[in-house]
Amino acid sequence: IQEQKLTYISQVMTGKSISRSCEDLDETVLSASEVKAIATENPLLAEKMSIDNEVTRLKLLRSQWENQRSRLDQDLRITYPNKLARSKEMLGKYEADEKTLKKNPIEEFAMTIKGKYFSKRQEAFDEIQAKYFLTTVDYNGNATIDIGSFRGLTVVIERSTPQDHLVLKGESIYRSGFNIETGTGNITRLMNLPNKVAENAKITQEVILDTLQQISSAEKTIEKPFAKQEELDKKVKRQREITREMELDALKKESVKQVIQEKE
Repeated sequence: IQEQKLTYISQVMTGKSISRSCEDLDETVLSASEVKAIATENPLLAEKMSIDNEVTRLKLLRSQWENQRSRLDQDLRITYPNKLARSKEMLGKYEADEKTLKKNPIEEFAMTIKGKYFSKRQEAFDEIQAKYFLTTVDYNGNATIDIGSFRGLTVVIERSTPQDHLVLKGESIYRSGFNIETGTGNITRLMNLPNKVAENAKITQEVILDTLQQISSAEKTIEKPFAKQEELDKKVKRQREITREMELDALKKESVKQVIQEKE
């Protein structure tokens, strides 16, 4: 620790730059400056070391503030507008699908497969099962099977390893797991899939509101000045004054020294 203190004192006396973090600015540094000031009978050194630490700390805080402003500026110019645009686009799709579903309400099960109307779950599943097993998959075990329509939206089965999916397509896409072994349980999943349309719309509306709040908060934050700017300005001013005083004092001592040497 003593070596660190002496090194810092040397840097102050020689005017070299000092790179430090907030964690470095502890009481041991101030204690070292006081000891050195007493030893050299130069109270300005103690004040300089103390104020150097304060200026470094405040400049670190200002740097953090500037970095935050930079991130907020990018968010306001790019991140938030893009997020809003995507969310509004998706909301428009969900709302369009909601309108389609409202135009095609059902009390009991009903769907169309290959242009044929089915109102019984087992018969519908039997037809789906036949299409499922008759479809050829690629070398990865993948295949897309066009089934028909349900409540105005397109029904597709996506075969893949390890999980097949039952898909409802409109302006957007809604998925649920599909398991050929569960029989008409897949029909129940199909009937529940339209619920995702309203759920997704609600979630997206919440995302839009949250993003608008983030924009409002960021706009207010980015307008705020650095809270400790006045304190930093005063410290920097005093730092410069002390440096000049120490330089003048050093010149006076050097002049006196030269006069004494000349007399000798």
